[in-house]
Amino acid sequence: MNAQSESTLRKRLIAAVGLALLSLMLIFGLTNITQAADGTPYQPAAAVGASYLYRFNPSNHTFFTVPLASGAQPVGVAVTGSNPSLVWIAEHGLNRLTQVIFTSTAAFTQIHYPVTSTARSGPYLVTTDGRYVWFTERTANRVGRLDSVTGHLDEFYGHGLPANAGL
Repeated sequence: MNAQSESTLRKRLIAAVGLALLSLMLIFGLTNITQAADGTPYQPAAAVGASYLYRFNPSNHTFFTVPLASGAQPVGVAVTGSNPSLVWIAEHGLNRLTQVIFTSTAAFTQIHYPVTSTARSGPYLVTTDGRYVWFTERTANRVGRLDSVTGHLDEFYGHGLPANAGL
């Protein structure tokens, strides 16, 4: 292996570990080890239901904090791409999917996709497959698919699972 391919492999490994850590922190709600992008300690709001997404910066070993809407209750996350990085979050408490687009470690935008077919479908787990974002609707016992290009949402039910399957 030449030096350039080793360097590329090392960078990809560090990025993958950082994204895995980000996923775990989002799922388990670890809010006590954060720093702002400038390195100053981050003091999260004491509001009930406050949620955060953390992005690890491997170049300076710090975390960048992205506040999510109060009551989001993020439970599922999927990451794709490298420039830009796309982070998909199932916000169970707000009945929506959120896409966070990182154009750099500290620059991001958020786009929200409400799941509106039932009052409280409870998006729970999320994964991506090219342009499609697949997710489970835990309290509606359905599977959903979002076309990330058009924003069109399809839902699938009647799959023979019992009402309490807890997708």
